[in-house]
Amino acid sequence: MATATTALAGPPSGAARFEGNTATRDPFWVKAVVLSASLGFFLLFLLLPLIAVFAEALRKGWSVYLAALIEA
Repeated sequence: MATATTALAGPPSGAARFEGNTATRDPFWVKAVVLSASLGFFLLFLLLPLIAVFAEALRKGWSVYLAALIEA
């Protein structure tokens, strides 16, 4: 009878499984290092080239940029 009750209850929800798994309970410093590394990667490889492109495009000023937009 107990097996029928547990079979009806089903597996635990996703959040309960996540928190119950010891592999997902890392110390704070590990989370901080991973977060810092990922943000550093984002800044270095995505934002920095984008900023360089806009800086080069706007080097002669906004007036030249707006004139090119109007002309096109």
